[in-house]
Amino acid sequence: KFLAIIIAISLWFVANLQHDVEKNIAVDVNYTNLPKGMIIVNNPPDKLNIRVRGPRSQLSSISPTDMVFTVDLSNITTGTSMFDIRTDQLIPPRDVQVTGVSPSEINIDVDKLAQKRVSVEPALGPPDDGYEVAGKPQLTPETIVIKGPEKFLKTIKDIGTDPVSLKGEKSKFSIEVPLRPPYPLVETPGGNTVKVTIDIKEKIMEKEFN
Repeated sequence: KFLAIIIAISLWFVANLQHDVEKNIAVDVNYTNLPKGMIIVNNPPDKLNIRVRGPRSQLSSISPTDMVFTVDLSNITTGTSMFDIRTDQLIPPRDVQVTGVSPSEINIDVDKLAQKRVSVEPALGPPDDGYEVAGKPQLTPETIVIKGPEKFLKTIKDIGTDPVSLKGEKSKFSIEVPLRPPYPLVETPGGNTVKVTIDIKEKIMEKEFN
């Protein structure tokens, strides 16, 4: 009787492990072969949610690293391109079947990578009461090269900086200030700071006496 119970429990475990079940997992998306001189402008998904079916023993050990979905961008052109995703494009481990995938398509917006030289416009805070900025701030360098998607660069005439506080300043001073590109995809390959020299003077007041 004891042996029969052991055999029955063993058979139940084997049957339970081999019984097909379904499971949701997230797999990485790998974008490859983007042509030189081009840049992805939007934020395509970096993961896919897929539904797999197979023996419980197989699905219990499956992990996202077992499957990676690759999008080949070698033939992509400027503009928005759509890539359909089918279940047969994902290769699962043995005895496992992919039954669903989300999203079912990926849209990728691509633009040409361009460069442009623009002027630098520092962002100055207000000086203390009774003081003012004398003349125009001196910049080193006065212009800088920016790099990014062509359609973004067409709209940029100058590049700003982090705010420069003038509180407590009573005379001429210089400070290194980080540049602040208007878009995350716009870079400053020549450096990300600029030296700003500002001359602070007391205001010249006029007063009339009787």
